[in-house]
Amino acid sequence: MLKLTSGANAIPIRVAVITLDSHLASACERARAVVAKDIPGLTFALHAASEFAANPDNLERCIDDIGKADIIVVCMLFIEDHINAVLPALQARR
Repeated sequence: MLKLTSGANAIPIRVAVITLDSHLASACERARAVVAKDIPGLTFALHAASEFAANPDNLERCIDDIGKADIIVVCMLFIEDHINAVLPALQARR
């Protein structure tokens, strides 16, 4: 039976990781490389609050990825301004 997540028939699976800083970047890249062997349509987008808090373009990309993601992981957002910046997008996906 043809797996819908393989080859030319790969279904895109988008993962968005929103976190305090880029401390998860290398772990996400290693995970993506391993999992992509079984799920070639997999993409990871990592967004660090330390980068989007002061940059409206980065925040817009983060919110856009939240809107498109199939899986959203949020961790280590401690500062209220960081949480409030993405909260409406997260609530819309709830």
